[in-house]
Amino acid sequence: MKVQSPKPYRKPCKKSQVSMEAALVIGFSTLILIIFLGAIADDLIRATDDQYKKLLEDLADYIEGEATVALASADGYYHSFTLPVTLNGYPYRALILNSTQLGTDYSEIVIESAQPNIGHEVVRVMPMEFKGNIVRGKNEIYKHEGNATVRPYPLTDEQKTDCSDPPPPACEVTSIVTKQEC
Repeated sequence: MKVQSPKPYRKPCKKSQVSMEAALVIGFSTLILIIFLGAIADDLIRATDDQYKKLLEDLADYIEGEATVALASADGYYHSFTLPVTLNGYPYRALILNSTQLGTDYSEIVIESAQPNIGHEVVRVMPMEFKGNIVRGKNEIYKHEGNATVRPYPLTDEQKTDCSDPPPPACEVTSIVTKQEC
């Protein structure tokens, strides 16, 4: 009788272990990549948001400077200036709240974000002698009888025709630039 020798012991195949390790490494690397990209995206959003707020503040400073020069000048002062339609592609609203509207002894320049998810607003307090309406686009400022008044540079026919009185809810008089925006 022939004695059969036991079959030699075979080690389990390492292929499954290698593929399992590769899957774990790929999964872990993907997780690290997602966390890294999320952190970068958050920083970019924060930087963009800060840049937008700085642009709003710069615009408020510019308007305040125009008003300060007009208030310090003699009656008869006149100057025209242009506000950009957007701030580096970001929409905004600009308005002047007169002392009579506020019921105070001062007026306010308000520059605010027109984006629904960004609530930035910049306010500059001005003397009550500063009043008027301001629009994106061309404006003029003049001083008469001690009051500095801002008003839109004469509107073009295109701006006048579509902006009825009172304007539709989506069209604020303080933000009109063109017929298409109204």
